[in-house]
Amino acid sequence: MMSGLFKAVEPEIQHLKGLALGVALGAVREMVARQVPPHLADQLREIIDNVTKKVGGDPVGPSDVPFGQTATSGNQASGSPR
Repeated sequence: MMSGLFKAVEPEIQHLKGLALGVALGAVREMVARQVPPHLADQLREIIDNVTKKVGGDPVGPSDVPFGQTATSGNQASGSPR
């Protein structure tokens, strides 16, 4: 009985897993990108987004994570795309 229930909601569970990984690794991505020179930040963002996809996550934009580009504090590079 429980097996049938889990099977019925498996797509939603997989979606939640992808979002959770995306937000967690997106936060890491933005924290790392803020600590490096701007010319390296975009490359590091791309690498971390690729890792996110490979582990089953869905990369999220900077504005969707706590340390994203909409944050007002920190040493963030202005004008960087994303």
